[in-house]
Amino acid sequence: YTYTMPENLVERYRETEDPELRIETYNGSYFYRCNVTRPPTDNVDFRRALAHAINQEVIVKYVTRGGQQPAYAFTPPSEDGYHPPDVIHYDPDKALQFLQKAGYASGAEVPEFTIILNTSEAHKSIAVAIQDMWKKTLGIEKVKIENQEWKVFQQTVLDLDYDVARGGWIGDFVDPTTFLGMWASGDSNNNTGWSNPDYDRLLQESSLLSDPARRYTTLAEAEKI
Repeated sequence: YTYTMPENLVERYRETEDPELRIETYNGSYFYRCNVTRPPTDNVDFRRALAHAINQEVIVKYVTRGGQQPAYAFTPPSEDGYHPPDVIHYDPDKALQFLQKAGYASGAEVPEFTIILNTSEAHKSIAVAIQDMWKKTLGIEKVKIENQEWKVFQQTVLDLDYDVARGGWIGDFVDPTTFLGMWASGDSNNNTGWSNPDYDRLLQESSLLSDPARRYTTLAEAEKI
């Protein structure tokens, strides 16, 4: 048994219809944290430019190749009816507009920044793909990729001593709050420096609602933020 498998082996087992291969739904999201306490990722429009320059469909089809689903929000769809809003979709034109809104006439003006990740070929493959997307879509040339051992990586993220860091979150239970709760102000899993009073208020309001439809609508509004 293993939690990880090289991408090329997944495809091989799927092609041969190997009875030992079992693929099941996994309630988790793969994402990148941005440190909002220092430039260039302290600028919300710059972060939006980076987000809209990532083609999720290409990553799951050609990089991870394990049946993953493209994510257009932070929270996965839940079995009990929560449908996350479409907020992080690939849109090159919008990405360029946000880059200019952030104050950069072109990607060549963006200062050097680094993606950190804990040592893993899978993480590195995704980072290289995203690095290439930022270069081709936004013209950003100076993006470094740095591998760190797990304990060092954890401490670097905790200390907010990074620009962009790979992240992942697995739901503890089937409800959007297991994902959205980590972005509340002061949450120990936030580790980005980000805080928003409207977001905190909507999370608090959702916890007081007994009607599932109203509760999910409130949580979707929080997720849009």
